[in-house]
Amino acid sequence: MADSSGNDGEPSTRNVLGTRVIPASSLASPDAKYRVFISYGTGDGFLVRELVAKRLIDAGAEVFMDSLKVEFGDKLPDEIFAELMNCDELCLLLTPTSLLRPWVFAELGAAILRDIRIVPITYGLTEADLSTKGVISLLGPRRYLVLDELDSYVKQVKARIARHHRV
Repeated sequence: MADSSGNDGEPSTRNVLGTRVIPASSLASPDAKYRVFISYGTGDGFLVRELVAKRLIDAGAEVFMDSLKVEFGDKLPDEIFAELMNCDELCLLLTPTSLLRPWVFAELGAAILRDIRIVPITYGLTEADLSTKGVISLLGPRRYLVLDELDSYVKQVKARIARHHRV
């Protein structure tokens, strides 16, 4: 992504389609939290809530999970896309359940277009499973982690939060 400056003097970049993108960090106030959007299949909600989200919140991140933030009756696509436009990174839980959910791929596509950090966490899948569903081709060369490596990911998020607050 190449740096540029928009007509309004705000820092901006261009995504893979050449569309101007203003990084979420430049829109945030100095005391804004580092925002992590967790993309997952509905059947994995307990795992995400009790393991991944709690750890990220304890690390200081503001976490978006649709089941925690979207109220009954809200327009789900509006809420999800609004949060995707404001998050700093996408935590993508890849499980046999999530690979069956179209919203996981829609959220991944939005993150790719915004060119934000995407952290794929695999659980219960092989590389062949990911390849068959097209995940590897969508994500390109990227370091995946398995759920057992969650501690390392949380440490990295803490470091990104510290850098985010220095900006």
